Formats: sequence, structure tokens, C-alpha cells
Amino acid sequence: LPFTVEKEKYNVGEEVVLKVPASESGRILLTLETGTRVAKHMWFDAVAGDNFLRFKAEKNMTPTVYAHVSLIQPHAQTKNDLPIRLYGVVPVNVENVETRLEAQIDMPDQLRPDEFFNINLREKGGKACVYTLDIVDEGLLDLTRFKTPNPWDAFYAREAHGVKTWDIYDYVLGAYGAELSRILAIGGDGINQKAKNANQVNRFKPAVIHLGPFKLEKGQVAKHRVKIENYVGSVRVMAVMSAPAAGGEGAYGSAEKTCPVRKPLMIMPTLPRVLGPGETLRLPVEVFAMEKSINSATVDVEETTGLVNVATNSTNLTFSEPGQKMTYFDLKVGYKTGMAKFKIMATGGGEIANSTIEIEVRNPNPIITRVLDGAIEPGQSWSQSAKSADFSDLEAAVLEISSIPPINLSKQLEYLIQYPHGCIEQTTSAAFPQLYVDIIAPLSTKQQNDVQKNITAAIAKLQNFQQVSGGFSYWTWGNEVADWASTYAGHFLLEARSRGYSVPQQVLDKWVDYQQKASRGWEPPKDDGQNNWQFHDTELSQAYRLYALALAGKPDLAGMNRMREQKNRYESSSSLLAAAYASAGKNEAARDLMNDANAKKFTYTWWGNTYGSSLRDLALQLETLAAIGDKNRSNAVALQVASQVGDVSRWFSTQEIATCLRALSKYVQKAGQGEKADFSIKTGGREIPVNSTTAYYLYPLDDDSGTVSVKNLSKQKLYSRIVMRGRPASLEIPAESSNISLSVRYTDLKGSAIDPGKIQQGTDFLAEVTVTRTGAMRFDFNELALSQIFPSGWEILNTRMNLVGGATSDPMDYQDVRDDRVFTYFDLPFNWSNNSNIKQSRTYRIQLNAAYAGKYYLPAVACEAMYDNRIRAIQPGKWVEVVN
Repeated sequence: LPFTVEKEKYNVGEEVVLKVPASESGRILLTLETGTRVAKHMWFDAVAGDNFLRFKAEKNMTPTVYAHVSLIQPHAQTKNDLPIRLYGVVPVNVENVETRLEAQIDMPDQLRPDEFFNINLREKGGKACVYTLDIVDEGLLDLTRFKTPNPWDAFYAREAHGVKTWDIYDYVLGAYGAELSRILAIGGDGINQKAKNANQVNRFKPAVIHLGPFKLEKGQVAKHRVKIENYVGSVRVMAVMSAPAAGGEGAYGSAEKTCPVRKPLMIMPTLPRVLGPGETLRLPVEVFAMEKSINSATVDVEETTGLVNVATNSTNLTFSEPGQKMTYFDLKVGYKTGMAKFKIMATGGGEIANSTIEIEVRNPNPIITRVLDGAIEPGQSWSQSAKSADFSDLEAAVLEISSIPPINLSKQLEYLIQYPHGCIEQTTSAAFPQLYVDIIAPLSTKQQNDVQKNITAAIAKLQNFQQVSGGFSYWTWGNEVADWASTYAGHFLLEARSRGYSVPQQVLDKWVDYQQKASRGWEPPKDDGQNNWQFHDTELSQAYRLYALALAGKPDLAGMNRMREQKNRYESSSSLLAAAYASAGKNEAARDLMNDANAKKFTYTWWGNTYGSSLRDLALQLETLAAIGDKNRSNAVALQVASQVGDVSRWFSTQEIATCLRALSKYVQKAGQGEKADFSIKTGGREIPVNSTTAYYLYPLDDDSGTVSVKNLSKQKLYSRIVMRGRPASLEIPAESSNISLSVRYTDLKGSAIDPGKIQQGTDFLAEVTVTRTGAMRFDFNELALSQIFPSGWEILNTRMNLVGGATSDPMDYQDVRDDRVFTYFDLPFNWSNNSNIKQSRTYRIQLNAAYAGKYYLPAVACEAMYDNRIRAIQPGKWVEVVN
């Protein structure tokens, strides 16, 4: 039954008129239905022609009432061939004017940067309300087609029809009822509209100001005095209001005003995202003279920190008519790093324009650590200088003193925290030891706050790895569960919660559910009796899963007993299975497993799927021995773990460091703090006496600490070391190749080779890196990380963002694109079948643009296996130029 409503929208109290056509007499049933109930129903007698149904719009009909009309013809009529019953549904929009607030913004039509202006805000009807005020760069808003929010549109949006209707006319003898349906189209929210003025998005520093919420009293005018600093362009001023209305409903409103931000004289300086030591470049400054009164301008540039030298600080420009001109300033970057700050000022025609640019001068070399250590007999002293010529900038220095063999706690923790690759294993490894570091060393208030911040951030980040199944993937966008890493992440979350951190229960519940399903479905692979890494990894992963489930309070006793009865079990698996029994309260079974003389030892030839090593497994054994209270064996193993992880000449994976530190912390927690250590520290002209009851004591050193000395006043031998962390002063890193080789070349977009030493400004080109297997290692090279840091004057074109470009690459697991560098993660499998079609190399291309003229340093390109330092290669860096 087609019928119409007289108006598109009605206010409360108005009369609503529906126009319903009918052929002959009959009865009309009108029901008024909302999203949840029937608000009213009425009967009308139908007449031939148009029937006008009238009712009054009421508050309980807002924002939408559905007029459901049923026309029922006499049962015996034969004058038309229409069905006995017809129906139709039409929405009627009803608005309560009391729910609308009218915000009014009174402010200048044009703003000037760096000058205060006034904004007056009121509600047109004088109603009291609460409001927020935002001033945002319109270029940013255009990028996402952002509309000024109006809560009224959301809270009083048209509601869906929520009432279902049935009748029994189909069962009336001789009647006919057809099954009808009506499709109502729902409108969009402007997602398909074109961005407004997209070509006007400029590279100015964005203006974003948020004020409020504030309370506006009845009949009052809110006044704000605001300044937009260091900005030229256009801003949108947005006011959003809300207030309670009569009858418990909310009232809402918003207003906006767009204002240009400009002056008769304006400047736009441009610099790269970062700078490097020793580089030279040109600072372009675009000067806009917008009025005829400005016929000349003087531009001055100052770098206030001393990190960058400006060759000529001032220049003059003349304008015969309003327009724009470009001027350049030659810059020479010094050899210190830090945050450079440029102040650019233009004067002319009585006008002044200012701009400030802060830019990081960064050493592109990776952070390295130097350790100066020694042993101090009772009554003896030890001294060292806290300065090192190896560093251009010393980022941190810490004095460590311990009563047990040194583990270089500061060095290892900083390595984990600063490690640049953010997969789930490394994210977990960075945070896991921090849960216990306060057990083995006293922390300052700042260190405690840093630890809490790091752990909280890791908990939040790990949630991005969780799959629908409840397991965790290796990378945030992965679609497969990483077996060992998934258990590792869940283990961390469990222990973080036990240490008082907030961990979402639904995350743990989903993870436990996945672990239970995986544990029940596990079957051991066939063991060929050899040193089979796949059998070992599969068995070890199941043992770890059983341990984690026991820690979660959901021990899989059937699975534990099944593995316990298994013959030819590996020693590392027995250790974790024993930890599972200990966590389940069955210490006797745990001790039996740790005394199992038939358990096999596994020799690592590569890290496998558990990122393992003999040291990592030794640390897991220490954790189990501490849990079951085997003091004699745990003491011996703790000394082994501490001596190995404290070896400054050895490379460690993140898995090794994190597991060793965690196990040592739990050992110290279980075994007690040990003997009291008395000593005194001399540094910076001060002597500090210390009475330490912890295994480790950390003392932060300042840049001016100079020589540091420690005197042992206790009766036991002490170990001391100064741990310094910074970036190497020299940019030169020698070439290296171990089991892989790197081939680096640069091409134009058509693939023809070009010389990166001298590229014309504005050129688009590709950096192509090929990684090839060498050597005789017979296993897959997994978790390789390719690190490319680019010169300051080159810009990375992220083709994933703009969907253009010709850079094609081989498959990869993950790619992290940052301001001045790209990390690419991939696998390089072994050719088990000797099939010549299986590639023994991978090629990756990054599209670049030579954006800024100058001379820059192109850092070394490096590739490494993240869990095996036998697999690595480095191509040295060199100086390059971008020419006009």
C-alpha cells in the first residue's frame, strides 16, 4: 500500500498528516511504532480516493515513529482486484526543539599567526550547557574529510523499525494474503564524498588547540583569548555543546567557522626530518609578500644550540609586486648530536614573520655498550674513568656492584629495551625481566616509574598480536599463531598480573582457551633417534605450554602425565615439565623429573622454532630448580648462568638475555638476598658509603663523574663494573659477511643503475638490496632483519600509503617504515630439494626521492639473523650528494 507523509519532519506538538489512497470503503488500522514498542494505534473508516489520517506528534515519538497502515477491504467486495488486505510502513521524523542547542561563534574572519585573538561563544537561546572548543589545521581535517561533530545527529539519528507484526488473515476462508516486504535504504555518512581542497594541504606545522570542557551558565557568553603560534594556512574553529533537557533527554549542538591565518608578510622554511653529523645542506625559505606595501624583506636565520653552523645569517629580497620568492641558507652540521633549533625571521614594510624549526641531529650508528669491570678483594679499591673516546655522545653510564658474578644488568636491560625490532618475542623479552629487576637491585624513583611505564606499554602492545583463536602471532599483522612466542607472551601477561599490573581478563581467557585446545590436540612427532631439532622444538613447546597452563591455574594433568610417560624425552622438556608439576603443587613428581638420568641432551646447531640455545635452556633449568627448592643445584646452575650472561665478549639473543635475567631474579627471590655488602663510592669529589643487602647495586653516573673508585669494606669479594652506552663517534663501519652476502645497488624507476654518490634534486629512484645465502649451514635462515638507514636529504616514499610507485619486492614477513629508515623482516629457506627453481636469495626495493640539496652520509646497510649472530652481513656506508 503506497502512501505518503505530508512533511519531511515534524516538531513535537504539530499535527502529522498521512495521505492514504483507497478504492472502496473499508477499514484502516494505523499503528505508530518506534524502535522498541507500539506508541499508539487508531482505526479509520476508508472512503474511495484519498484518505487523510491525522495525529499529533508527541515526545515519545522522537526521533522516529513508523506509521504502519493496514487497509482491510470488505470480504465480499468484487469491484477491484486488489487483495483484501494491503499494508505499508513509512517513517515519520519527529523532533523535539528542546533537544537542540544553537552555538554561536563570534571571532575575527581572518587571524594573524603569533598574535592573540578573542573568541566569544554563546548559546543562542541562552541555555546553560557544557562545551568544548577546538581549533584545528584545516589541511589535517581535509585529509580524513572530518566533519565538525554534532552529538545531536548521533543521539537523535533515525531509529530502525523494531516492531514485528503478524496477522491471521491468511487463515480466513477465501481470503488471499501475499507475503510482502519493503526495503528501506539507509544513507551513508559522506564517506564517498571527495576531499575538499585536497590540493591545498601544505607542509606547515599543524595547528591543533583543544580547550575545555567548560561550563556556560544560562544567558552568559564565554570568552577565550587564544594565539596560534608558528603557523600559516587555514583553521577550523569547532564548538560542541551539550546540556540536559526537559524530560531527561539530552540537548546538543555545534558550530564551526573557518578562518585563514595569514599576514601581509609570511615565510615557509623547509628542512629534512633529521640531520646527521658532518652533513652540509641548504635551508630553503619561501617568502610571501601579500600586499603592495611590502617591496623588500630581510630574512635572518639563527641556530640557537650551536649544533649547526649557518654560513650567511641574513639576506635581502625585493618585490616589485605581491608574490613569493625563494632564498637559501647554507648549513654545516657539527659533530655533536641533539635537538637543533632554527629561528627564521623576515622583516619588511613594518611587518614581522617568524618561524621556528626543531630538528634532530642524530648519529645513524647503532647504540653500542662498553663495560669496564673488575673484582675487588676485601679491603681493596678499584677505579676507572667514566669517560670513553669511543662515543660521540654518551647516553648513559651506570656503576654496578654485586656480590655474585657480574651479569651486566644495566647493559642487558638497555639492550632489550633499545632493540629496534618489535616482534612479539622481542616485545615480551624487553619487558619480562623488568617485572623482577627490583628483586635483585634497588631502583630509584625514576627507574621504578620507567619500569612501570615500559611494562604497561608492553601489555598494551601485546594485545595487538592476539588472533581470534586466542593465540598470538609473531608480527602484529600476522595471521598464524607463533607457537613458542604465543606461550611466552601469555606467560609474561600472567606474571605481570601477579606483580600487580592490569591485564585484561578477556585477553588471558582467550589465550588460556587456545592453550588448552592446543595441549589436548598435541601429538609427539616421530623421533628418528638423532639430534632432531623439529622433534625437540615440538616437544619443548608442549612442555612450555603445560607449564604456562599450570601457572594460569588450569593445569592439563592428563597432558602432563602423558608427556611424563614418554620415552626418550629431552632434558630441556623434562625441566619445563617439572616446572609445570611444581606449579600444580606436585613437587615430588617435579623432583623425579629433574633427577631423570635417561633424559637426552640436545645440541643446538641453530635456534629453531623456540629461539633456543643451551644457555636459554640452562636458565629455564635454574627457574625450575628454584621453584622446587633444590638449593644446592640451583646455586651451582645460578653461577653458571651468571658467568655466561656476564661475558662482555659474547653475543646474546633477546630470548637468552630475558630468560637468564628472569631465572636469576627468581633464584635470588627464592634463595634470599645473600650476604651484606659494605663499600664506598668516590665520584665527582664526593664519597658515598653504601650498605647493600641486594645481590646487585646500581649507581647512575653523570657526564662529569670523571674517575670513579670503589673500596670494598666487606669480608667478601665484590664485583664492580662501569657500563657505558652510546653511539660510536666514527661513522665508518667495516664490511662483513658471514653465511649471507649483501648486494646493494641504486636504480631509476625503470631499473637502470645510477650512482648514489651524486643525484639530482627531485629525482625518484630505488634502493635495491639482495640478500643471498652463502656457506654450508643446512637449515632455514628464519627471522632475518634487514636494516636500511637513509641519508637526511633522501625521503622515503611509502608506497603503501599513497598506493603509487614501482618498487616491487620478494615476499616478506613484515616491514617497518619510519622517518629515515626501513626494517624488513623475512626468511631465507635452505634448498632441501636442490631444485634450481628455489631461490637462495631475496631482493627488496625501497622507493626514494632526493629531496634536499646537500652532502649527506649514507649509513651502512646491515642484515642479521635476530637469534644467531653467525648469520650477518654489512655493506659500509659512504658520503653522497644531492645536487641542484
